[in-house]
Amino acid sequence: MTAASRKPRARPASTGSFDEAPYLRLPSASRGGRERSPTPAADGELPLGLMVRRVYLAISRGLNQALKERNVTPPQWVFLRMLWDEDGLNQKELAERVGIHPTTAVPALTILERSEYITRDRSGSDKRNVTVRLTTKGRKLAHELLPVAMDQNRRALAGMSEKDADKLLRLLHQVLLNLETPVVADDIEA
Repeated sequence: MTAASRKPRARPASTGSFDEAPYLRLPSASRGGRERSPTPAADGELPLGLMVRRVYLAISRGLNQALKERNVTPPQWVFLRMLWDEDGLNQKELAERVGIHPTTAVPALTILERSEYITRDRSGSDKRNVTVRLTTKGRKLAHELLPVAMDQNRRALAGMSEKDADKLLRLLHQVLLNLETPVVADDIEA
């Protein structure tokens, strides 16, 4: 039976307690480390973080080959995606949209510039203000790589109705918002 043909087992209604899932329980002191914890089933009962990671890796597998053929790394791909959506961002804005510190963006942008996919232009009045623009070669790359990414998305959502696919994306967006919201000390139960 292939992973794609397996259907998740029906789960009992949740009481909201995470200790219902044996793979999320704290280790038992009575086992003394000799016994292994129950292994999560491969049928959709993985912890959220592990499931999201496995989905990410499966989606990116096909795209990564296309990136490798063009000497583009996955982190560089993220910058290109942002620029294909909105060319001419300054380096600080671009880094913020990617979700990293501006100084962390410098090595990836330097390589993209060397590969002639982007140019970086410093403002005459403020040398710290660097505008990042796609070159013709960088814009052309979108026509080569975006169809690969779109195909991976189609494959990932195959067998789902448009309504279910939209719901999945909304739920994942909510998970992201939940995790990006700072935790306040009052929110933590003692």
